[in-house]
Amino acid sequence: MRVLLTADWHLRGDAPSCRVDPDNWLEEQRQSVEQLYPIVKENLCDEVWVLGDLFHRARTSTEATNQALSLLSGFAPTPVRVLVGNHDMLHHAYENVSKSTIGAIFSLGNVTELKTDSWIDLVNHESVNTRLQAYPFGTDPEKIPECEIWCVHELVFPDNNARPHDKDGKPITNIGVIAEELLQRSNAPLIITGDYHHGYIKNFNDTSVVTCGCLNIQASDMEDYKPRCYILDTSDLSVIEVPLKKFGKVHPDPKRESRQELETYLEGLQDFEVPHLDFIANVQAALDKEKNKAVRQATQDILDSYVPEEKK
Repeated sequence: MRVLLTADWHLRGDAPSCRVDPDNWLEEQRQSVEQLYPIVKENLCDEVWVLGDLFHRARTSTEATNQALSLLSGFAPTPVRVLVGNHDMLHHAYENVSKSTIGAIFSLGNVTELKTDSWIDLVNHESVNTRLQAYPFGTDPEKIPECEIWCVHELVFPDNNARPHDKDGKPITNIGVIAEELLQRSNAPLIITGDYHHGYIKNFNDTSVVTCGCLNIQASDMEDYKPRCYILDTSDLSVIEVPLKKFGKVHPDPKRESRQELETYLEGLQDFEVPHLDFIANVQAALDKEKNKAVRQATQDILDSYVPEEKK
């Protein structure tokens, strides 16, 4: 059995702020996905797996949703399995999948969710007895049950050198893990991950870690990034890299995005299921769920400087 591996499409209706020609964004997004069609046919792929973050936001615009439905249907009759990523579900909570745009995607005839209990119909595909464990974002057990393939949507750096560092070489964040640390959680000879936007294959003694990388570049600091996908052969668990074309240009100036993380977080409040009538209380409630330290600090600074109108 052969599978095309890809991840982090981040489909969206609005162009990332780094894009030079935002008016052409939807066309560039379409072209980036459609280039996978001939690769599937040329490599005789039986399936396509998307390792999370199919969408950039849990609730996507109607235009982007319709485009996604069309693009995924374009793989038919080849089945597409999608692992649910953190960007795909409201508040990063798996129980909200049905309230998120990705819930509509699973209504397509050739698209199903990639997760452990969906693997039954493939266990003996072409007489290949391959055990797979796949869990939506945030639902992995501490120890992965015995299997040949483990699929996970988690921030996985190839090594410590790949972590963001300050000018003195000190890591500026402790989020995520390095590839070698996954070996402590699973004995699978092949681990496939999404979320980290730079694709790579990392080989250890008995295990290979494959991170698919992003399909659409979302940030200016990835101006030189070269997208890729991978072809998995389950008969021997071999994986080969296939280079992809990058569509559209990005600005090389990261200052354009200095406030992007905060703006994205504040945009997300529009989808927040309001537990309070007080706006500040809602912001604080959302802030308590935010994992990004920089975003938390920037938001807290705004809250700290806020003076209610009646106290002015």
